[in-house]
This record gives sequence, C-alpha cells and structure tokens, in this order.
Amino acid sequence: MADTLKRKITFSAWANGLAKQDFDRVAAANAIAAIPTDELVYEQGDALTAVEVEQVGGDGTPTHLRVLALHDADNAPSSWGPGQGATRVDFGKGRYSAFICHVLIWDDKIAAHDGHANAPGLGRLADFLRPRPTSA
Repeated sequence: MADTLKRKITFSAWANGLAKQDFDRVAAANAIAAIPTDELVYEQGDALTAVEVEQVGGDGTPTHLRVLALHDADNAPSSWGPGQGATRVDFGKGRYSAFICHVLIWDDKIAAHDGHANAPGLGRLADFLRPRPTSA
C-alpha cells in the first residue's frame, strides 16, 4: 500500500476586513509575483514567511498560492534517530526549512487551504499581504 498524505481541506470566506473593501485576489497574486527574490522573505517578529504564486487565476479559475512558514539556520530543526542522538540540520546560506500550506482563492471570495500540524494558516498569508511600512 502506498503512503498517503493526510491533510484536511478547510474552506473559509476571504475578504479585506480592515479596509472594508473588496480583496482583489488577481492583483494580490500579481503583486506577490512582482516581489524581487531578495525581498520574498517577510519577517514579523520571530516569524519568517514567504508566499509563492503557482497560478494567478482569472475567470473561473482560482488563484493558487503556497504559503511557507520558514526557519532560518538559527532556528533549524534537528534530525534524530534511535541510538544515534540528535544532530542539527545544516542549511546553506539563504536556505530555510519550510512548512507549506497550499491556498486556493476563488473569485467568489472562498478560500481553501490544506491544514496540517505545522502548516502556516491563513493569518500568516494575511500578514504577508498587508502593506508594509516604508522606510523614510
């Protein structure tokens, strides 16, 4: 029997609640896709997040994003084996371990995401999408 990936799909309403205006998923996906690669990692406190666009979406097709909860070298996980002890996993410069959540957003503002124990949630995506302060 093949191994199966056990995840649950959660459906939610998605809207821009703070500004009381419509959320434009296509514009958001295009804005994410335009972020320079050296600015893709968003730091908020101790949390590191990146978002990738798999499909911008459009008429009848959902916007498909991957939300990644990242861990840098200072917060890297350990590898462990019975009788072998634990060793720190070593990542090269600019590399991260990542827990991934796939998010689909349809034009009727329904969002679906595949949750699992370590997956980032929609709140992490919302934080990533918020306008960031600009340095003066």
